[in-house]
Amino acid sequence: MTIELQDILNEINVFSSKVEVNPNKLDEINQRIALIYQLKTKHKVLTIKELLEIQSELEKSVFGLENLDLEIEKLTIEKSNLHQELTELAHKISEERKKISPIVEQELEKTLFRMGLENAHFSISIENQELTTTGQDKIKLFFCANKGGRLESIEKVASGGEIARVSLAIKKLIAAHYKLPSLLLDEIDTGISGKVAHQMGEIMQEMAIDMQVLTITHNPQIAAKGAEHLKVYKKVEQEKTNTYIKSLSKEEKITEIAQLISGDTISESALAQAKELVN
Repeated sequence: MTIELQDILNEINVFSSKVEVNPNKLDEINQRIALIYQLKTKHKVLTIKELLEIQSELEKSVFGLENLDLEIEKLTIEKSNLHQELTELAHKISEERKKISPIVEQELEKTLFRMGLENAHFSISIENQELTTTGQDKIKLFFCANKGGRLESIEKVASGGEIARVSLAIKKLIAAHYKLPSLLLDEIDTGISGKVAHQMGEIMQEMAIDMQVLTITHNPQIAAKGAEHLKVYKKVEQEKTNTYIKSLSKEEKITEIAQLISGDTISESALAQAKELVN
């Protein structure tokens, strides 16, 4: 037993002789442990492995920042090239606009002539400006409804009825060059009546040959020209307003058109006029 204890003591002495007593090293290790604990708390992780993963991500970010100047230079060159490309495309579009604008003016004037504006004059102004999503052109529309009148900006001089006719003329021109499946005209005949309304209805019929034209109208001349008719009306039910749509027969269509002519009380003359319009 004494021999075994002596052997153990000898081993302890040997081990003790190898141990380096270094208060500075101990303090450094304690600081390191404290730092690791602090970092775990800061980044809300539990293991050294997770800390190392965060370190790797931060190193990547630092690397990206170190190359930021190169990235900025690269993007600046790319931006310059794209701007040059856009400028060239915008110039081509501008040239095409200037080439086609006289034809557009003539076509619009022809359609306006059909709708009772025999002396209407239409002009398109194209001026250069900074690049936008629609190119480098600032486009203005000028209009005059009377012979010898002065061309002015259309929004300043055109009446409600004239605006309605110009709008339909533009839509007709667009529809002739684009294969649109449907076109919705929402009370485009505002301020129009009589012969002009009849002419607008004819133009809508022509447009309907190549597409579906949906027209919301209170005008009897235009309503009479539709192939199919839907009545939109509202009813108050249980203190709630509901909107309904009803498909009309030919007889119901005539009744509705007569009501547009004479109001709620439908006269015999209104019914006769409605039949004449439909037939």
